[in-house]
This record gives sequence, structure tokens and C-alpha cells, in this order.
Amino acid sequence: GTDGSMREIEVLPPHLVDFVFQSISIDGRLGGAPKKREAAWLAVGDSITQGMNARRPDATYVQHMCDALSISAWNLGIGGCRMDKDPFEWASPMRAWKLVTIALGANDFVAGTPLDVFRRNTVEMVEALRQGAPQARIVMITPVIMVRDISGPVASLDAYREIISSVVADTSCPSCAVVDGLTLVDAGGAHHTPCLLYTSDAADEE
Repeated sequence: GTDGSMREIEVLPPHLVDFVFQSISIDGRLGGAPKKREAAWLAVGDSITQGMNARRPDATYVQHMCDALSISAWNLGIGGCRMDKDPFEWASPMRAWKLVTIALGANDFVAGTPLDVFRRNTVEMVEALRQGAPQARIVMITPVIMVRDISGPVASLDAYREIISSVVADTSCPSCAVVDGLTLVDAGGAHHTPCLLYTSDAADEE
């Protein structure tokens, strides 16, 4: 600061690219410290959650929602990830999450994960995150695909979506719910872009 005290500076590099700092300089035009927000949301998912088409970290759908709700989140979106609790369950007890969303299944569909395996993995995912964050609302978002008329090697996308819905129904857990991912899709978009999921420049304008 101007009084010689130390200040913490957050640097947001471009999204989803390798970035190497060769030098850093500051011209004195620093904004005020951002307000601390409650870490209320654990966002588990694949490249949709990660923000594959977003050009900036603040343009992902997770960050858009955080800004709208004045909260903060841990974005654990991992591109290419299938329904698998192992990359995510460590995070569930790390905060007193109010909301945990799970948006997985599209890569299982494309890769042809057997339906019985997918069901087992979905059950394990829900149970692991429920145990790790028993106070949280658990919301499963059924998968969507970025292209039209795609066929999977094992079963239809609807088969995977139905498994997710049935697993949540079988838990009989009042804190668990399912959101139909297709309701989040801008079906009129030229590229069938889920404007609240895969964030694009056009979606930013909307």
C-alpha cells in the first residue's frame, strides 16, 4: 500500500492455457480489495463446469452464478472426467458447503461406460459427497452434449440421464435433487451451446 504495508494481489491469467510469467510490474493503479465471500458452493463436473469455451476465469458459468448470488465456489470441473468419486470426494468435508452440484455423465456416454458401471459409480459419487457434506444440498445435473444427433457406443444419452435420476430417487434423500441439464441449454443457438454451462462470448452478451 501507499503506507509501505504489504498487500495481497490476485492475478487471473487467461483461462485454460499454459501461462508463464517472465516479469511482473505494477503501475500503481490497483483496485480495492475484493469483498470476502462465503465459500458456499462445491461445483463438481467435467469441462462444462470447468468452463471449456470461456476465455477468462470470470466468464465461466460457475463464476457467473457466484457473482449473481454474491458467494464463492470451488470449481472442481475437470475436462474429460467421467462419473468417479475419487477426484472429488476429498473436497466435500473441506468447507461447510451449502450446495454441491454434480454435472457428470457426458464423457461416460461418449466413451461408452457400461450402464451398470455408470450406475454403480453414480451411487458411489452421491454417497461419498453426502457423507462428506451432510449439511449440503446435493444437486445432480443430467448431462448434455455439445453437438446434435450424437450416438453413443453403448446406449443413448437418455439412458445415462435416466440412471442419474433413478439413483437420486432411490436415495429417498430430501437434500438430494436432479436438474434436467437440457433445461439449461439454449436450443436456439447456432452451436447448440448450453449458455449457462459452456460459456461463450455470445452467452456473455446474453
